[in-house]
Amino acid sequence: MVIISVLVTLFIEKKEYTLISASTGQIMVGAVAGLIFRYSVLSIDSVQGVDPSLFQTLFLPIIIFEAGWNSIETRWIFMHNLGTISIYAILGTIVTSGIIGLILFGFRALSFDIIPLSVLDVIVFSALLASTDPVATMSIFGQLRAHPLLNTLVFGESILNDAVAIILYKTFVEFYGEPLVWTSEFILTVIGKFLLNTFGSLGIGIALALIASKVTQKVDMFPVIELILVLLCAMLSYLLTDFLELSGVTAIFFFGLVSKHYLWFNLTKQSREFTDTFFRTLKDIAEITIFTLLGVQLFMFDWKYYNWPMIGVSLFACLFSRLYIIPFSIILNCFRKKPQNKITNKMQLIMWWAGVRGAVAYALAVGIKSYQESLHFDNSTDYIGGAEMEETAYEEMVTTTHTVVIITILILGTSTGPVLKSMKLAGDHVIAI
Repeated sequence: MVIISVLVTLFIEKKEYTLISASTGQIMVGAVAGLIFRYSVLSIDSVQGVDPSLFQTLFLPIIIFEAGWNSIETRWIFMHNLGTISIYAILGTIVTSGIIGLILFGFRALSFDIIPLSVLDVIVFSALLASTDPVATMSIFGQLRAHPLLNTLVFGESILNDAVAIILYKTFVEFYGEPLVWTSEFILTVIGKFLLNTFGSLGIGIALALIASKVTQKVDMFPVIELILVLLCAMLSYLLTDFLELSGVTAIFFFGLVSKHYLWFNLTKQSREFTDTFFRTLKDIAEITIFTLLGVQLFMFDWKYYNWPMIGVSLFACLFSRLYIIPFSIILNCFRKKPQNKITNKMQLIMWWAGVRGAVAYALAVGIKSYQESLHFDNSTDYIGGAEMEETAYEEMVTTTHTVVIITILILGTSTGPVLKSMKLAGDHVIAI
């Protein structure tokens, strides 16, 4: 099944189709396979029984690490716009999560049947839905040679957005089992956990990257040994932060980002080329597997867990919250003096259009159960999440995330090419910076 997805991906990229993305093709392959599993004598238990922790412990770290390692080809544009990207990614993700949460709480107040989630469930759900993963969009950007500034802003925002969304998710999911006490102490605890997750994970990732960089600078190694060292240090950054109950995925992202800026230059030429290709290959395998499984799951979920009002509200919340791009861009343009560097209205529209949800959001959704199972509850206490999350709530969060991911990829991802062309933001461009 995954092999077929790989072949479909190669065909789409070779033909340079812009009306269908590789992600869409992978989902379609999975959907056909899921249909066969569902209505044939083949057992679907093995597909339904995919360990949810596999997404967070294997696929997600690979995708996030590669995002840091192979951050962007036009690195000078990326670094010049790092401040702008950080504002979009950090403040934007927090604002997005907040807007999604407010919309969900609003409809929850109207009817619990629409949003049948506890308070903490809504907060966690809002955090994971704030994660954008425009794999489909970026593949189209590459084929059409999108405007370098636009390409940099969209990709840079997406990779940092993942880190922030994961930290928010990690911070709130740890409150399952905690008593509901809305006091200043509780709010300070939330802020403290967020800052600890952020700077603790960031510090460990950067520290290990600098140590590994120093080792490769002082010691001559064979290419294979250099690759092994990078892999082991990356794994160590993830496992150490996870052991300390911090965000392992955030640590491995910053390890990859810093390593590429320092350690990479200490490698032999052969190792540089090989590591880039190797890590990109691992990432492609992880993404193809996830998108194929997304397609399979179209026919694997029990239809009773599809809460269509909740899906509609969540989809609206994701699209509406993305409008933060407009006021942020207006403010940022005040500090971007050169006309060539202005974030135009057309660019803002494409940036809003690029708010596709993908592999990261789905991996976080299915991973909630793993966090739940690692906690011990005392049902005599009134908890934020109502003690342990109800099975129905978990299933509806997963199916809703799954549907939002599918719809945004199929509609927003697939239509990116025509929209990009109509806005005349594709082709060769020169930016004066």
